[in-house]
Order: sequence, then C-alpha cells, then structure tokens
Amino acid sequence: MPNKEKLELKVQPGEGYPAHLEPWIAHLTNLSSIEHVTEKVKGAFGFVQGTHRFSVPFGEGFDIDAERAKVQKDLDYQQGFLRSVRGKLSNEKFVNGAPEQVVENERKKEADALAKIAVLEEKLADLG
Repeated sequence: MPNKEKLELKVQPGEGYPAHLEPWIAHLTNLSSIEHVTEKVKGAFGFVQGTHRFSVPFGEGFDIDAERAKVQKDLDYQQGFLRSVRGKLSNEKFVNGAPEQVVENERKKEADALAKIAVLEEKLADLG
C-alpha cells in the first residue's frame, strides 16, 4: 500500500477515549476519516489499545489470500512452539529438576503462546 494512500480508521472507543485528539491523530497518520462504531468491523485489520478497539478496513488491491497464508503460517508456528513448551512442562523430571525460575519462564512462554494463538485465530476469522 503506498504511503500516500489515505486510510479510514474505525474506532470502538472505551472509557476515557481521547476524542479531542482525533484531528491530530488524523493529520499525523494520514487518515481520511475517523469513524466511531459500536461493533467489531469485519474485513479490516484490527488492534486493541487499552479498552479501545481500532480497525482499518482492507483497501483495494489487498491480497487476502496471501495475508491468510501468512497468518496461518504464524499460527502453525505458534501451535508447534506451544506443543514444545507443554512437552517440557508435562515432563516431571524437567519440572522437578529445573530451577524454579526456568520452570516459571516456560509457564510464561506457554501463556504468551496461548495469547498469540488467540489473536492469530481471531485474525484468520476476520479474513474469512
């Protein structure tokens, strides 16, 4: 997507949303518009910041199949990584013999992988 192409931003604002900053945000980020919505936007890239959900609708020329393949590849990697981490955590010898900090790091890796998998699955659903 060319940098000169203006984008639309859809906002599902949460509590404390700084609407007074929208003109500055639009100017600094080359947005054509900022629209408040009440439901999640389909057919868009989305992200969450605090309690606010932001979406940028797919533009013309967007290759949805390529994006879907990329997200699926990332999802497959994360699922394999999660299996590896869970393999370690299910090994009693590892859990009982490793320092507590190492075991905690593996548990954190498991939680991080689960969170990433949830985001990637949501992206795939959004892509259809």
